[in-house]
Amino acid sequence: MAETRLGEEQVRVLRARVVDAGARAATPGTLLGMAEDGLRIACGEGVLALRELQRAGKRPVSARDFANAVRIAGLRFGT
Repeated sequence: MAETRLGEEQVRVLRARVVDAGARAATPGTLLGMAEDGLRIACGEGVLALRELQRAGKRPVSARDFANAVRIAGLRFGT
């Protein structure tokens, strides 16, 4: 479990997995989009699929539900 910022909001990542360990897709923290395995985010080395997240003061939700509830376009993790 890790806490980070997504735009102005504090977010806790509850479940995630590495989906492409060697890829250099984009600047770390960049949201790459939604996929079957979760919300994909670029890392320093590789891509991480976030599967379950929790916004501050809210209940845990799946990545798909999170993406539907939060306007994620243009946001980056860790900023």
